[in-house]
Amino acid sequence: MQSTITLTITTGKLSGKQYIFDSRTTCLIGRNDDCYLSIPDEFDKRVSRYHCLLDINPPEIRIRDLGSLNGTYINNTKIGGRQSHQNAEEAAKLNFPEYDLQHGDHITVGDTVLKITTEIKQAVNQPPDIKTPHFVNPEPKAKTRLFDVIQKLIKLAISGERNLKALLNYQIIKSIGKGGFGEVYLAQHSQTGKFVALKVMLPAVAGDDKCVQMFLR
Repeated sequence: MQSTITLTITTGKLSGKQYIFDSRTTCLIGRNDDCYLSIPDEFDKRVSRYHCLLDINPPEIRIRDLGSLNGTYINNTKIGGRQSHQNAEEAAKLNFPEYDLQHGDHITVGDTVLKITTEIKQAVNQPPDIKTPHFVNPEPKAKTRLFDVIQKLIKLAISGERNLKALLNYQIIKSIGKGGFGEVYLAQHSQTGKFVALKVMLPAVAGDDKCVQMFLR
């Protein structure tokens, strides 16, 4: 079966815009430019820089608030949101719970409302129960090794490795999402304090050209 998940903005200045997902990925929502679903400050001032994270694996989808100032709402029920005495940096270090979403659910971020639509299509002439080894999640130890690899890459960047210059001055805070091809980490620039999402490809699939292309997409 082939499944897709569509996020449609139904309310707000970006009303009518759609985002369609047909493979596993993570989707950051916030007002920063590096968010996959970016809601600029001039469109919605109640959205935090990194507001919430979607873990999408069609037809399944989960959501987690990232310590936003005003919280995230599922069908008008508030989830997450930092305390009034906490700043964004403090909230980023907390682990907020994840929630499963269903077809027809609505996500409210600030004044922006997104509707979830899931669609499952039966593949033609598709043998049943085909499993692709590339989509198997790594064992817990693999996660630790991947984190260690990132730390080594940052050390190489500090040592002057040109190809890793983009990682200079960043500190890994925590893992915030994992898909079939990669893992996403929250990182912070030590000088500017800016938070970024660092997506790293899993070593288990790095040798497959098709997986590399899907990861880059």
